[in-house]
Amino acid sequence: MQKKYKAAIYLRLSFTDDKSIESDSIINQRAIIMDFLQSHTDIEVVSEKVDNGYSGLVFDRPEFKEMMDDIVSGKIDCVVVKDLSRLGREYIETGEYLRKTFPKYGVRFIAVTDNIDTIKDRELGGKLDVTLKTLMNDSYSRDISKKTRTALDIKRKNGECVLSSISYGYKRSETNKNKLEIDEISAIVVQDIYMWKKEGISPTKIATRLNEQGVLSPSDYKANKQNKPIKNTRWTTKTVIRILQNPIYIGTLTQGKVTTHNYKLKQTFVKPKDEWSITENAHTPIIEKDLFDLIQQLMLIDTRTAPNKEQVHLFAGMLICGCCGNRYSRKTERYKDKVYHYYYCMTGKKNGCTDSKPIKQEELIASVIYSIKAYIQNVMDVDKLEEKAMLRDMNSEKLKKYELKLAETDRLIQEAKKYKQGLYESLNNNIISRAEYKEFKSTYDMRIKKFSNSRLDILQSIDDLKNNPELLAKWREQIIQFANLETLDRATLVQLIHSITVNGKDGIVISFRNKDEYTII
Repeated sequence: MQKKYKAAIYLRLSFTDDKSIESDSIINQRAIIMDFLQSHTDIEVVSEKVDNGYSGLVFDRPEFKEMMDDIVSGKIDCVVVKDLSRLGREYIETGEYLRKTFPKYGVRFIAVTDNIDTIKDRELGGKLDVTLKTLMNDSYSRDISKKTRTALDIKRKNGECVLSSISYGYKRSETNKNKLEIDEISAIVVQDIYMWKKEGISPTKIATRLNEQGVLSPSDYKANKQNKPIKNTRWTTKTVIRILQNPIYIGTLTQGKVTTHNYKLKQTFVKPKDEWSITENAHTPIIEKDLFDLIQQLMLIDTRTAPNKEQVHLFAGMLICGCCGNRYSRKTERYKDKVYHYYYCMTGKKNGCTDSKPIKQEELIASVIYSIKAYIQNVMDVDKLEEKAMLRDMNSEKLKKYELKLAETDRLIQEAKKYKQGLYESLNNNIISRAEYKEFKSTYDMRIKKFSNSRLDILQSIDDLKNNPELLAKWREQIIQFANLETLDRATLVQLIHSITVNGKDGIVISFRNKDEYTII
């Protein structure tokens, strides 16, 4: 009596497979197998397993694992695929299944278009043609991996977005999937987060506020936009901090941070920062750069909020002991019905600090407001302003940034030229086709031209910075807006002042941003 086999037909298609090969689509794989089985009455199909979007290099595929569970439990004893590459493209592990695993459980294996049927050849795993096929499949995967990496690398260096996940506040352009555009609804939330932080509200309190307002978290917002069920995840401190520190919101696109060791390993690692692909002005910013820079300063010095308060203390992280260099801490004392706030050096006299006398918050605020007004008055008094010296001091930091940017642009130009030179070698080694060679060469030519033009713009900016008299006027306008300052808030303090050094009886020294120290005796 002829044995009746209980079969599972297995279909697989990875995202990197050539979609132009129509016979490899899931539909056509199924059609080829079912046409073959019509003439094999000894095989009964009891299940179909489909792994759509999974690489043949790994066997950790959900449907494949279910099929193996059915094999172990005895539910099926036959596996039918369109060709050997659908089972796997990795030479060693594919061979293990053919030589050991399937024979161990008495499984008949059929690869239709490769004319493989283990019932006809029990020594299938060692046959030369099968060995060659698995080697060819392995080689194919390696070449596909190289081509994919090369193509993605070129897109990144050309400022195109190839991120698998888009940051909250943005969406892919409907006309160009490699370009980001602002998502109006979530962008408003991002702007609120930055403004709240500027007001001194901590990331934890911001997350709490968003949850209380019923604002969808980034993951739930994405699911909702895709008409998928939301999981009611909450805003967290970590999520808020990630948004506050992400330069994507000022138009800077950072890609290529994570990679794998090779095409067979799926475990990822973070590359050194100098190997990341960073493109400025890649898309429309949601946040102004001045505000972003201010928030980064706040993130460095903001410590913690007071109990039951939303905002950090006014001078948190900004007061420095002139004796030991430690940061001052704040303490609260209550006397009768009044509350007093003091700042003091935590090092103390016992540990060698001689200027550890506390300073009252009220006195400190009054001194700082007085010094800010005096500073602004000097700025407004054009006759007393040493214009050339001030301009030189003010420009020096920006000049350094432009020089760094110029050096990075020169590096990118040389890198593009190096990649362009390597294309011919890749063509000779059959890593890329002649059509790809022409396409990539054209892309690198465009990159070199783009960076060369950018270089000219940077040089012009440096020249303007050294010779532009209007820059001083712009800076004065930014400062003069605080001329009528009567009360002091956290955002104003951080925007104007870098640090305040407390020298005990000798007073305080205020280090203003964009200006030499201004001393109050």
